[in-house]
Formats: sequence, structure tokens, C-alpha cells
Amino acid sequence: MAQLYVGIDLGTTNSTVSVIQTNERRLRRPIEHLRSIPILQYDKDFHLTRDQLTLPSYFYCKMDSDKKIVYTGEWAKNIYATGNQPMHTFGGIKTRIGGESMVTIPGKKEDELLQLDMTQCSALLLKTIKRSIEEQFDQEIDHLVVTVPAAFNSDERQATKDAIEIAGFTDFHILDEPAATLLYFINNGDGSLMKSSIDLNGKNIMIYDIGGGTLDICIAKLEEDETSYEYESMKVDIIARSKRENLGGNDFDQYLGAYFLSEFENRTTKISARPMEDQNKIIARVVSQAEKYKIDLNNKLKEHMDNPRRLSRIVMTPEFEVIDGQFVQGINLDKVTLEEIYASILKDSDRQNILRPVKESIRNADNLKKEDISLIILTGGMSNFYAVESTLREYFGDATPIITVDTTTSVSKGAAIDAYNSSPDNIELKKMDLDDRLAEDIFLRTEEGFLKLISRSDIATKKTGEFTYRIPEKNMAAIPIFLFYGLDPNFAEDFTQIAGKIVDLPRKYEVGEKVKLKWNIDKNGVITISMDELGEEIKLNRGASKELLAKKEVVDSLIINA
Repeated sequence: MAQLYVGIDLGTTNSTVSVIQTNERRLRRPIEHLRSIPILQYDKDFHLTRDQLTLPSYFYCKMDSDKKIVYTGEWAKNIYATGNQPMHTFGGIKTRIGGESMVTIPGKKEDELLQLDMTQCSALLLKTIKRSIEEQFDQEIDHLVVTVPAAFNSDERQATKDAIEIAGFTDFHILDEPAATLLYFINNGDGSLMKSSIDLNGKNIMIYDIGGGTLDICIAKLEEDETSYEYESMKVDIIARSKRENLGGNDFDQYLGAYFLSEFENRTTKISARPMEDQNKIIARVVSQAEKYKIDLNNKLKEHMDNPRRLSRIVMTPEFEVIDGQFVQGINLDKVTLEEIYASILKDSDRQNILRPVKESIRNADNLKKEDISLIILTGGMSNFYAVESTLREYFGDATPIITVDTTTSVSKGAAIDAYNSSPDNIELKKMDLDDRLAEDIFLRTEEGFLKLISRSDIATKKTGEFTYRIPEKNMAAIPIFLFYGLDPNFAEDFTQIAGKIVDLPRKYEVGEKVKLKWNIDKNGVITISMDELGEEIKLNRGASKELLAKKEVVDSLIINA
């Protein structure tokens, strides 16, 4: 009986899906059966296409009186770029998932509006992908893996799990994006390992994953697992991770868009003097054009990086309508101008930039220097931008090899490999024995201040632990359990809340009584807390099942890509 293993990269800018389909249990060379598949959607000319490997992570909702139709992908992105439906088109979903962010879509009448949170918005993209899988394969999915940024907190991971369930998937787990890229790499998916001619055993590998909205840095030490007899296995010790860095292609687009907008405002009225709908239209058009010119100019520059004289001659003259027959025009865009616009995110400093998390990751690893990095793996859409690699080369020097690994589909392919490896009967692909760690410690906020609950290195050796909570006041019938990421309790202003709720106690407690809390981190990185007195887990970052069902009913009522 055929088996189907699926990996989904649910991206900020684009999403992809890859599969391994087998017709027999003991498949020879399963890596040769790994492929990315098209995602059914409407293209920019509103033609239904079945040959596009990426699904732009946008959606457009058309509100009719009797039905609500959602278009995902290229057509929705194109509508967003025109700015003509500013209240009905949305992107950037991934960077807002897990919080309270909502979108409100107006209907024909005031009482016909539609409200969706980011979990539901993500589910719309996943339902599009699910439909594409079902159209191409007349069989059930044996296992699914969906990737998330390594720095996603427990709230964001749980929200992603909820989105997967709302979309209708069942047997699945979540995998960090750098781990997926590494798994694809060590299986020599696109020949990168062969081309590098590097012995990985005992080496420190840095995965630099910069996509549309997030930047993930992961440093892993790799060792061949000599205890594995049935299949090749790689022992992977994550020795450092970067903290949450919301920096990616969207930021580059916004910086260049701000430059275009400034030039536009020099010739016309300020955007703030216009109606809100016009403001949204202008921003959508300017940022979309910025993405286009960023990509076009980068492609030209990359062709001639070894020819400074030719580089100095490459000039583009952006010209496009912004609104009501008014244009951005009369400006020149070249390498020097581009780097001036991006100076604050390219230049090495203490501010947010593309190098800061690299330095922080190396500093947070035990006894590690930049010279100890044997290989840098670049992935993610923005790793194609010439300045990313040149900045890393300048910092590390020419002696450290830098390899770019399939910036479009390596993450979903690594996820498909992980899905395949989830079956104990499939023994032909390299697996990872992963010792992971968090980027920061996890603290519990109490009356006494922030107390460390989980050390960032704890999860490398254990997934559970205990914590004693001392009752601070009399007749206490509920306790606040709020968790935060951080490094130093003396700098609580740098902490980030990741999950929390007020938990009812089974009785009233007196001052000084102690309550034992048990924590658990599951394979998806989701944290749960339990108390023996309650006899059940406290799910800090998930609503009741009826709330999830209500969200699913709303999503199921929408017609997708009809």
C-alpha cells in the first residue's frame, strides 16, 4: 500500500509543500522520491493554475450578501499590490500568530463584517494546501510535519497547531525551520553536501535562515551516531539559538518603500493628510513596488558581484503610479543608494540588524568563537539578497565556507523527510538525534518577582520538571501563572510574555502554603503546567475545545478559491 509523507513550510511571504510518496515499505533511495508539489490557486491574471510551487501567504476576502469567498495566493497578492481593496486583502499573518491580532473585513452592510484571528487566517492557507494535496494524491496522508521559526514561543506554536487542526489535518507534528533545513542538507537533498566537500563529523554548523518576516540563527554540532545500526543517524547538539528576531524581507521592502514614499511626498501632499482608505492604498502600492524593485535590482547586482566597474554602472529608474495619476518617478536606484537605504539593518551595531543575532548566538554558546564555525548554511528567501552573504563573508572571512541551500523549498523538503522518518519502518534516510535548547530561559512571574522555571539548556536533557509556588496572601482561591522568555531577572523590561492565565485553585489557600507545579515541554515545543491538586493539565495557551470548534466553523463557512 502506498504511503504519503508531507512537509509544509508555512511562510511569512510564501508557503510550500513537499512530499515523499512510497509504493513499498523498503523504498530504495527515498531521497529521489522527495519533491515539491504545485499548490492550486489563481494567478495574477485570475487564471486557475496548477503549476505554481509557492503559495504567496496572502488572502483576499470577497464579501457578498449570501456568501464569503476567500482567494489565497498569487491573485490575492496581486490585489494587495494594487491597493484597490485595502480592507479586504491581508498578508504578514505568520509574524502575528499567537497573539490577539485580528482582521476585520467589512461586508455590504454594517452587520455583515467578518472577524478572523491569525490562527484562522493561517488555516485558510493550510486549507488551500490540503485541497492541493487531495487533488494530486488519491490517498490519506500518513504523517504531516509543519515548520515554524525556532524562536516561536509556546503561544505561537500552539496557535500554529490549532490552525493545522482547523484546516482539517490530523496526524502531524511541528518542526523548527533550521532543523528542517539541516535535515535536508545532511541527506544531501540538492547535492550541497557533496559540493561542499566538508566532513561534518565533529563540526559546528551555523544555519542562517532569513525569510520574509523572521531571522533564525542556529548553531549545531554534528557527530555521526555510532550506536545506530539499522540506519545512518546524525547526532545533532544545538549549542546556541538566536532570540526572537522579527527581521526579514518585509523589513527591506518597508525601508525601500519609505524611501519611495518620501520622494513621493516631496512632490505631493503628505500621506497623513489623506483619507485612511487612500493611506492604506498608497502604502500597499509603495511597499509592493519596493519588493519588485528590490528583487529586480538584486538580480542584476548578483550577476556582476566580481566586477566592481560593471556594478557601478547598474542603475534602475523606478516609475509607478501611486494614486490618482500621481507617480514615483525621477529617481535613480543603484547599489550605493540601496545600501544607504538599508544601512541600519546591514551595518554591524547594537541595533537590530542582520549580523547582531549571529554575534549573540556565538557569545551565548559555551567557549565558542566565530573561528570555530566550520560551515554556514544560508536559506530563506532573503538569503538570495547579495548583501546578506557579503555581510557574513566580511564578518567570518573567506576561510569559512558559505553554502546556499534551496532557498524556496528546502524547509518543506526537510519537513517531508522528518515526516518520512517518523515511521520506524522507514530506515533509508538519515535521521537526527536532536539535543535542543531554547534561546532564552523561561521565568514565572510571582509576587517575589521573576523566578526561573526552565533553564534554556534544560530541554536538551529533560522535558519535564517541578517548581514550588509559595502562596503570597490569605484566602487565595486562584493563582496567576504567566510565563516569560528572558535571560536576566534584573532586566525584566527585556522579558517577553509567552503564555499565561489565572488558574482557579480547588480550595482557598493560606499565606505560606506551597503548591507544586509541574511543567512539560512536548515535542512541538508547547508548554503545559499541571498541579496534583487539580488532577489535570493547565493548558496556558489554548482555548477550550468548543472555542476551537467555533473558530473552525467560521473558517469552514468560507469558500476558498472557488
